[in-house]
Amino acid sequence: MTADKRAVAALLGAVLLARAESAFADESTSDIQALLNESVITTASKSTERGSTAPATSTILTAEDIRTYGIHSIDEAIDFLSIGAVTSYTMRAVDIGARGVLLPRDQGDHFLLLVDGHAVNEALYGAARFERGAGIPMEIVDHIEVILGPGSVLYGSNAMLGVINVVTKRARGFDGTHVVVESEIQRSYRAAAGAGYEPRIFGTKSELTLELEYYRQDGPAFNFGPQVLGNDYITGQPWRFGPNGTDGVWGGRATRSYYSEVPAGILTFRIKNLQIALHASMYKRAAPFNNLYFPIESDFNDPDNYELDRSAWVDIKDEEQLSRLLRLTARVYGDTFDYQRQMDVSSAAECLKIGVSTCQDRTIGVSRWTGAELQTSWDWLGNNNLVTLLGVDGRVRTVRNANDTFDKDTGVALRSTIGYLKQSDQILGAYLQQTWQPTPWLGTNLGARLDLDERFGRRFSPRAAVSTQMWHGATLKAIYSEAFRAPSWQETSSSAPYQIRSESLRPETVRSAEAVLDQHVGSHHLLFGVFRSWWSDLVEAHLLTAAEIVEAQRRGQLDLLSGNHQAIQYRNVASIESYGFNAGYDGSLGEGSFRYGASLTGALARQHEESRPDQALKVAPQFFGNLRFSYDLPGDLPTLAVAAHYLARRPTDRVFEFNPPAYAPPQLELRGTITGPLPVVKGLSYRGSANYAFASRAAYVIGPNQGINLSPTGVAAIYAPPELVPVDQFRVMVGLQYDFGGSQ
Repeated sequence: MTADKRAVAALLGAVLLARAESAFADESTSDIQALLNESVITTASKSTERGSTAPATSTILTAEDIRTYGIHSIDEAIDFLSIGAVTSYTMRAVDIGARGVLLPRDQGDHFLLLVDGHAVNEALYGAARFERGAGIPMEIVDHIEVILGPGSVLYGSNAMLGVINVVTKRARGFDGTHVVVESEIQRSYRAAAGAGYEPRIFGTKSELTLELEYYRQDGPAFNFGPQVLGNDYITGQPWRFGPNGTDGVWGGRATRSYYSEVPAGILTFRIKNLQIALHASMYKRAAPFNNLYFPIESDFNDPDNYELDRSAWVDIKDEEQLSRLLRLTARVYGDTFDYQRQMDVSSAAECLKIGVSTCQDRTIGVSRWTGAELQTSWDWLGNNNLVTLLGVDGRVRTVRNANDTFDKDTGVALRSTIGYLKQSDQILGAYLQQTWQPTPWLGTNLGARLDLDERFGRRFSPRAAVSTQMWHGATLKAIYSEAFRAPSWQETSSSAPYQIRSESLRPETVRSAEAVLDQHVGSHHLLFGVFRSWWSDLVEAHLLTAAEIVEAQRRGQLDLLSGNHQAIQYRNVASIESYGFNAGYDGSLGEGSFRYGASLTGALARQHEESRPDQALKVAPQFFGNLRFSYDLPGDLPTLAVAAHYLARRPTDRVFEFNPPAYAPPQLELRGTITGPLPVVKGLSYRGSANYAFASRAAYVIGPNQGINLSPTGVAAIYAPPELVPVDQFRVMVGLQYDFGGSQ
């Protein structure tokens, strides 16, 4: 029996014993059903525990639900299945938030993403991908654990909004060989192959799981603009948008510049107590427009304007039960991540003045890190009632960054490399957690972590949680926790024609208090919680005023040409207060053939800056949630499922820079899915789904019309109205999966 299975068995045994000794000692069928239906998680405390007593609001997104509801990626699973977390569509990498806080274009660096416990947020940008670019084939996913609230107590930086852990299947759960082909009609296609086997090596049973996939998306085509810019105020000539654009006018029909490509693979090998995991992926993507802070709009409908991520990591872990009381876990890991951005610009004044028709700007960023973690777990009573977790995690990181400009036609460099960055640092964290369940109806979880960061000094992250059984099947939890995010190297140390290096950024911090009621009745589960959080020293890209641009030019931080466009500097500019509620209800009827679930989050979050009145958070909805139900028809008949995801009306990322303020409409997204076996071929199954989004626009302003812009004289020019990013409203997906081999 594996360590995980022993832990689960011990946990269930302890729970059953506690139930037998409690005042509610009658072992009814409803009691057993409620116990079997309760989720078991490992992420919140790095140990196996019931979801109702874990020191956080948590949701388990199962492989069964992932397939039943036609889920293709982590962000879809969060939107349609989870409680309290939400993603926001940008036409590039998605933004992700929770409990009323969603920060535009933060690249996922306020949520910590784990794959089988391995942290994938990288060092240069702090980025993690949650859409297809995560490179995680969904067939190999056993479940996804979504843990809300500050999680630095065990994981260190980045876990401010929470921790998401993608747990892959063991060989027995992925038994045999699996081949998948699927397509979103006239949008994309995907091919994947995987296997799970338990071979014997020198007489010892081992496990091997593997899945490889290739995903390609092209289109759809969208109409943009027109946005009239007229003449470039530096050259006096009409703004140029390349061979596919119109001089002086941004927009048209984009048919070639919205695509993505993701080859990826994941492999896990286990023998005895040793586990080796490997992952590699590439994520190439393009959109017909730049993001907010690029100073010059790139050429329109140009397929050579793209971003590219390449990542790979290895994680080696050994877990040994040294005695009845002591378990030791040792882990070493290494990661590599590089980012490339290529942008063709035909309107760059510095290029036009030397007779170059089109400049090609290239940005390259690289981060590498390696580390080790040693963790001990002391089960003092041998029954999981009094457990001490003690660990240390150290990491060495290197980052590089550079910006170059070339003549697109000849490939000749037009200037020396700027924004060159080559740095390294070391971080060390030590954590202690004590859990104690003195009675069957009371449990406590106390923990703290100390992080030593070479750039930012010491950070202390505490957590305290208590859970108590209020009445039969009901658990009430009270939780206080803190977390921090160390600013990325890109925020503190990168410079470019449009970005000034930051001098003295401080880490962001958050404090959170919440209370959660968790009620189980048979196969039905109700969760309701309230929360409040306080954020300090929020890091944002500050848009320099005309006076600040002039001063930066005087100091030599900006050149004269670049400074006449928008320029930014990352600063600690704001604090946030957020409070609200999470509610969820799920269950099943008809011996599990009919399943349902619903969640709703309401939150009020306000951002405070010294120079302006309190404001609602940009892009963050005050209400969001989901609703889903499925019915498993008897025999070989299909399973039918319907899911809905809702976002309330919300401010855009440039809401207050237009008059009137720019808001995105509410969004309701519906998905219907049908899955089942094809009886003509054993092992062959199908899945089909249709997706419809009622709103055609999301919450991001696009194109060179970005609200209040500063002319060289410092006069504000207001372009109106805003154009919002378009949404692909209707999609149809069909797919086949063939499972063969294995024990069946």
